[in-house]
Amino acid sequence: MKRLYPVLLLLSFIACREQNSKTNIAPLQSMAVTKSVKECLRDSICYSIGLNYPEFTGGPNPAATAAINDSLRQGVYSILEVDQSLPIEAAFDAARAHMRNILKADLEMMPDVTDREYYNEVDGSMLWQNGQYLSVEMNASGFTGGAHGYYGTALTTYDLKTGKSLLLSALISDVEALRTMLGEAFVAEKKEMVPDVTLKDLLLEPEEPLALPVNFCILPEGIRFIYNPYEVAPYAVGQTDIMLSWKQLGPIAKFKV
Repeated sequence: MKRLYPVLLLLSFIACREQNSKTNIAPLQSMAVTKSVKECLRDSICYSIGLNYPEFTGGPNPAATAAINDSLRQGVYSILEVDQSLPIEAAFDAARAHMRNILKADLEMMPDVTDREYYNEVDGSMLWQNGQYLSVEMNASGFTGGAHGYYGTALTTYDLKTGKSLLLSALISDVEALRTMLGEAFVAEKKEMVPDVTLKDLLLEPEEPLALPVNFCILPEGIRFIYNPYEVAPYAVGQTDIMLSWKQLGPIAKFKV
């Protein structure tokens, strides 16, 4: 299956270390890195690439701000499948050539195809910051052949003094209690589609405990968690977006906004 789990590549470049900062510091400024291209090799046989993600300036530590930008950039490059060391213009050109070559190769194997559109898209945004921490959402989607396309979301909260992302252990004191809450919320969301569904019905490994999500970020109202397709459940189950408020988390929350 092509591009089974590319959104996890977006996460593999986010360095995780537990940090605790209590000093209010100047917020970052955000500007968008935006690039797009579409090319048709012949009528209705096309590919496109679209990028729109934040790049930051300011903050208390230039090295930390650079580390945050590098983390986001490397995640984007992993989705595009290009050399991590390239500047953005060269990386975009390489991604364009790569996508064109994929489409050409597939057309050689399927010469009778009359309608085909391949694409890669990355869309990111700053969700929240408070002078100490920065929460970012990065969404990726695409199709380059196979049974279906891919999509997913990476959530990260960065410490603005260090550029490192927060570990779940910095936020939660009892992961088993959190696992129970997440399982209940996971089922509650899916019951809108299948009223009698259970957690075991949904999971790829029904006899195993629900894995803790790798995607989470802090927001003023609580902690947001996302399970992407194939992370714990089949593609058909879809993405699961869970918000647990600070009130719901109660005493297991080690962090409060």
